[in-house]
Amino acid sequence: MEGEGKAEIASGDQTGSPGEAGAILPQIAADAPSPDESLVSISYWGVFIICVAVSALTLFAYDRFYATKVAVFDFAGYIEKTRNDVATGKIDNNQMLARLDEVKKMLDSMPSNVIVLAGDTILGNPKKVQKLVLP
Repeated sequence: MEGEGKAEIASGDQTGSPGEAGAILPQIAADAPSPDESLVSISYWGVFIICVAVSALTLFAYDRFYATKVAVFDFAGYIEKTRNDVATGKIDNNQMLARLDEVKKMLDSMPSNVIVLAGDTILGNPKKVQKLVLP
């Protein structure tokens, strides 16, 4: 087996003796095609576009699924409104309990990256805070 490998290396027209490694390299370099400049620049643009697309998708996924979001729910105001609706007769006690169950379901269905705070704990009117509203 060793003799076969040497026979392949030694065969062919070479500028040096069959055992010299340096004699093969100039022939390989001379036979190699030169790269086309336009193909190289196109591949650089392709790599650039792929990198930008992957970066954008990574930022979108991070913001959508991992970044912590803060939401505000005015629970005291909601209870006061519900209590006034019961007092004026717009809804009965069963409807009030159904509304409170809706609130519980809504809060339980929030994604794990959303933090819900009571409305009276937020000072001012920050623009980056989502306000939760129920019917």
